[in-house]
Amino acid sequence: MDQHLEIISRLWTEERVDGEYPPYHLRGAVLYPKPVQKPRPPLLIGGYVDAVLQRAARKGDGWLTYYYTAESFQRSWKKVTDYAEAAGRNPAELSSTNQLPICIGPRAKIEAPMKHWLQTEWDYASWSESTMDSAIMGTVEECVEQLEVHLATGIDRIIFVPYKYEKEQVEAVAHEIIPRLKRRAA
Repeated sequence: MDQHLEIISRLWTEERVDGEYPPYHLRGAVLYPKPVQKPRPPLLIGGYVDAVLQRAARKGDGWLTYYYTAESFQRSWKKVTDYAEAAGRNPAELSSTNQLPICIGPRAKIEAPMKHWLQTEWDYASWSESTMDSAIMGTVEECVEQLEVHLATGIDRIIFVPYKYEKEQVEAVAHEIIPRLKRRAA
Protein backbone atom coordinates (compact mmCIF):
# COMPACT_ATOMS: atom_id res chain seq x y z
CA MET A 1 0.00 0.00 0.00
CA ASP A 2 2.81 2.42 0.83
CA GLN A 3 4.29 1.76 -2.61
CA HIS A 4 0.95 2.41 -4.31
CA LEU A 5 0.54 5.68 -2.42
CA GLU A 6 3.95 6.80 -3.65
CA ILE A 7 3.16 5.81 -7.24
CA ILE A 8 -0.18 7.63 -7.37
CA SER A 9 1.28 10.72 -5.68
CA ARG A 10 4.09 10.84 -8.22
CA LEU A 11 1.71 10.31 -11.15
CA TRP A 12 -0.47 13.18 -9.90
CA THR A 13 2.44 15.59 -9.42
CA GLU A 14 5.09 14.70 -12.03
CA GLU A 15 4.90 14.90 -15.82
CA ARG A 16 6.58 11.52 -16.36
CA VAL A 17 7.40 8.88 -13.77
CA ASP A 18 10.27 6.41 -13.84
CA GLY A 19 10.82 3.95 -11.05
CA GLU A 20 11.17 0.40 -9.86
CA TYR A 21 8.17 -0.62 -7.81
CA PRO A 22 8.20 -4.41 -7.97
CA PRO A 23 6.34 -5.87 -9.71
CA TYR A 24 5.94 -2.55 -11.59
CA HIS A 25 8.68 -1.07 -13.75
CA LEU A 26 7.59 2.46 -14.61
CA ARG A 27 9.22 3.99 -17.68
CA GLY A 28 7.87 7.38 -18.63
CA ALA A 29 4.50 6.61 -17.03
CA VAL A 30 1.97 9.42 -17.33
CA LEU A 31 -1.43 10.20 -15.88
CA TYR A 32 -3.75 12.77 -17.39
CA PRO A 33 -5.63 14.85 -16.68
CA LYS A 34 -3.72 16.03 -13.64
CA PRO A 35 -5.80 16.75 -10.54
CA VAL A 36 -7.12 20.25 -9.97
CA GLN A 37 -6.00 20.11 -6.33
CA LYS A 38 -2.39 21.11 -5.84
CA PRO A 39 -0.05 19.51 -5.28
CA ARG A 40 -2.50 16.55 -5.36
CA PRO A 41 -5.84 15.46 -3.94
CA PRO A 42 -5.84 14.70 -0.23
CA LEU A 43 -5.09 11.08 0.60
CA LEU A 44 -7.48 9.80 3.24
CA ILE A 45 -6.42 6.38 4.46
CA GLY A 46 -9.26 4.12 5.54
CA GLY A 47 -9.16 1.13 7.84
CA TYR A 48 -9.08 -0.07 11.40
CA VAL A 49 -5.93 -1.96 12.34
CA ASP A 50 -2.95 -0.20 13.88
CA ALA A 51 -0.88 -0.63 10.70
CA VAL A 52 -3.51 1.36 8.79
CA LEU A 53 -3.74 4.01 11.48
CA GLN A 54 0.06 4.34 11.33
CA ARG A 55 -0.08 4.63 7.54
CA ALA A 56 -2.70 7.38 7.79
CA ALA A 57 -0.44 9.21 10.23
CA ARG A 58 2.80 8.74 8.25
CA LYS A 59 1.73 8.79 4.60
CA GLY A 60 -1.76 10.21 4.41
CA ASP A 61 -3.47 13.52 4.78
CA GLY A 62 -6.01 12.03 7.14
CA TRP A 63 -8.02 9.07 8.31
CA LEU A 64 -11.37 7.88 6.98
CA THR A 65 -13.49 5.33 8.77
CA TYR A 66 -17.07 4.26 8.93
CA TYR A 67 -19.65 3.48 11.56
CA TYR A 68 -17.61 4.42 14.63
CA THR A 69 -19.33 5.72 17.74
CA ALA A 70 -18.02 9.05 18.97
CA GLU A 71 -16.11 7.31 21.76
CA SER A 72 -14.48 4.70 19.52
CA PHE A 73 -13.66 7.34 16.92
CA GLN A 74 -11.98 9.49 19.54
CA ARG A 75 -9.86 6.53 20.77
CA SER A 76 -8.68 5.60 17.29
CA TRP A 77 -8.11 9.21 16.21
CA LYS A 78 -5.88 9.65 19.27
CA LYS A 79 -3.80 6.72 18.01
CA VAL A 80 -3.50 8.38 14.59
CA THR A 81 -2.36 11.69 16.08
CA ASP A 82 0.09 9.92 18.41
CA TYR A 83 1.54 8.01 15.45
CA ALA A 84 1.86 11.27 13.51
CA GLU A 85 3.78 12.92 16.33
CA ALA A 86 6.06 9.87 16.63
CA ALA A 87 6.76 10.15 12.87
CA GLY A 88 7.63 13.83 13.20
CA ARG A 89 4.44 15.08 11.57
CA ASN A 90 2.12 17.77 12.85
CA PRO A 91 -1.16 16.01 13.75
CA ALA A 92 -3.04 19.28 13.23
CA GLU A 93 -2.32 18.93 9.51
CA LEU A 94 -4.29 15.66 9.31
CA SER A 95 -8.04 15.50 8.81
CA SER A 96 -10.51 13.07 10.32
CA THR A 97 -13.64 11.66 8.70
CA ASN A 98 -16.32 9.28 9.95
CA GLN A 99 -19.18 7.93 7.86
CA LEU A 100 -22.36 7.59 9.89
CA PRO A 101 -25.64 5.86 9.07
CA ILE A 102 -28.64 8.09 9.67
CA CYS A 103 -32.40 7.63 9.63
CA ILE A 104 -34.75 10.47 10.45
CA GLY A 105 -38.23 9.84 11.77
CA PRO A 106 -40.12 8.69 14.84
CA ARG A 107 -37.77 6.23 16.53
CA ALA A 108 -40.53 3.70 17.25
CA LYS A 109 -41.22 3.54 13.51
CA ILE A 110 -37.69 3.62 12.06
CA GLU A 111 -35.50 1.74 14.53
CA ALA A 112 -36.39 -1.83 13.46
CA PRO A 113 -36.07 -1.20 9.69
CA MET A 114 -32.83 0.74 10.23
CA LYS A 115 -31.29 -2.07 12.31
CA HIS A 116 -32.40 -4.64 9.73
CA TRP A 117 -30.75 -2.60 6.94
CA LEU A 118 -27.56 -2.22 8.95
CA GLN A 119 -27.46 -5.95 9.77
CA THR A 120 -28.18 -7.21 6.26
CA GLU A 121 -26.51 -4.76 3.89
CA TRP A 122 -23.43 -3.71 5.84
CA ASP A 123 -20.56 -5.63 7.32
CA TYR A 124 -18.55 -4.89 10.40
CA ALA A 125 -15.17 -6.43 11.05
CA SER A 126 -15.58 -8.21 14.39
CA TRP A 127 -12.12 -7.04 15.44
CA SER A 128 -12.84 -3.37 14.63
CA GLU A 129 -14.80 -0.72 16.44
CA SER A 130 -17.09 -0.26 13.47
CA THR A 131 -20.61 -0.97 14.71
CA MET A 132 -24.25 -0.44 13.91
CA ASP A 133 -24.45 1.23 17.33
CA SER A 134 -23.06 4.31 15.61
CA ALA A 135 -26.40 4.83 13.83
CA ILE A 136 -27.98 8.25 14.19
CA MET A 137 -31.72 7.73 14.55
CA GLY A 138 -34.81 9.62 15.64
CA THR A 139 -36.47 12.94 15.12
CA VAL A 140 -34.50 15.79 13.59
CA GLU A 141 -33.76 17.18 17.04
CA GLU A 142 -32.70 13.77 18.39
CA CYS A 143 -30.41 13.27 15.40
CA VAL A 144 -28.85 16.69 15.87
CA GLU A 145 -28.21 15.94 19.55
CA GLN A 146 -26.54 12.63 18.64
CA LEU A 147 -24.42 14.32 15.98
CA GLU A 148 -23.29 17.02 18.39
CA VAL A 149 -21.58 14.29 20.42
CA HIS A 150 -19.57 13.40 17.32
CA LEU A 151 -18.77 17.03 16.58
CA ALA A 152 -17.56 17.49 20.16
CA THR A 153 -14.75 15.00 19.43
CA GLY A 154 -13.20 17.58 17.11
CA ILE A 155 -13.91 15.54 14.00
CA ASP A 156 -13.31 17.42 10.77
CA ARG A 157 -15.92 15.77 8.56
CA ILE A 158 -18.94 13.53 8.82
CA ILE A 159 -20.24 11.72 5.78
CA PHE A 160 -23.90 10.83 6.11
CA VAL A 161 -25.15 7.44 4.92
CA PRO A 162 -28.93 7.97 4.75
CA TYR A 163 -31.18 4.98 5.32
CA LYS A 164 -31.30 3.00 2.05
CA TYR A 165 -30.31 6.24 0.28
CA GLU A 166 -33.99 7.10 0.14
CA LYS A 167 -34.68 10.48 -1.43
CA GLU A 168 -36.71 11.59 1.61
CA GLN A 169 -33.83 10.75 3.94
CA VAL A 170 -31.29 12.55 1.75
CA GLU A 171 -33.53 15.63 1.61
CA ALA A 172 -34.13 15.56 5.37
CA VAL A 173 -30.38 15.48 6.00
CA ALA A 174 -29.82 18.34 3.54
CA HIS A 175 -32.73 20.53 4.61
CA GLU A 176 -33.22 19.70 8.29
CA ILE A 177 -30.06 18.27 9.84
CA ILE A 178 -27.22 20.19 8.20
CA PRO A 179 -28.80 23.66 8.63
CA ARG A 180 -29.42 22.99 12.34
CA LEU A 181 -25.85 21.81 12.84
CA LYS A 182 -24.55 24.91 11.07
CA ARG A 183 -26.69 27.20 13.24
CA ARG A 184 -25.47 25.54 16.43
CA ALA A 185 -21.86 25.77 15.30
CA ALA A 186 -22.14 29.49 14.54
